[in-house]
Amino acid sequence: MGKLPAYVQAAKWVSSDITPTKTVYTYQEAGMEIKLSFLTPLLVEDLDLVTRPLSYVSWSFTATDKKSHAAEIYFDISGLASVDKGSQAVTFGKQSVQQLEVLKIGSKETACTAKERRRSPD
Repeated sequence: MGKLPAYVQAAKWVSSDITPTKTVYTYQEAGMEIKLSFLTPLLVEDLDLVTRPLSYVSWSFTATDKKSHAAEIYFDISGLASVDKGSQAVTFGKQSVQQLEVLKIGSKETACTAKERRRSPD
C-alpha cells in the first residue's frame, strides 16, 4: 500500500467507501483482498464518544484465489499524533481488553491537569 519496504510490491488500490463515521479502503495483491477500515465514533447522541479524539483502525484479509496465504500487518504511528505540541510528554501502554491486546498512546498531561498545575501556588 506504500513504498516501503521496497522489496514488497505495493498492493493495488481497488476502492474506497467513505461514510460520515467510517472509511474503508480495499486493496488487492497476490491473491489477497485487504480491507483497511478507519472508524471514528462521532454519534451526536453520545457526547462521551464525540469528545474522544480517536479512530479505531482494523483490517481484514480474504483469499481471492482460494489458496492459503500468510499475511502480516505492521502498523505504526508517531506518539506526536496524540499531543498538541512536540514538546509535550507522551505515554504509552499495553493492556488486554476481552480477547484483544490493545496498545494505547496519549499525552502524559491533559489540558485539564495543565490548567490545574498553572493555578497551583507551588
